[in-house]
Amino acid sequence: MVLAGLKRALVEFFDSSDMHDSKKSNFKRATTAVWGCAAINDLLLAMSASNPVSLLAGVVGGIWLWNQDLDEKIEDKPGASRVYTH
Repeated sequence: MVLAGLKRALVEFFDSSDMHDSKKSNFKRATTAVWGCAAINDLLLAMSASNPVSLLAGVVGGIWLWNQDLDEKIEDKPGASRVYTH
């Protein structure tokens, strides 16, 4: 609960700051990836997965979340085209 409150406070701080939009976007991408990684790790540990398996799955999930946000950012740019399709 404390960590969730900390995350909320950090997001509120960066939303209200006069920081450049690209830095805000990078911060949001980083927090999404880190918190997603931690959530995947915790869920796998709760299901009795071994620690190395849960850590590896969490890292892979965090990287995937980072890249998902990057794909959305590319789609928002005018004139951007995809090299691959989902």
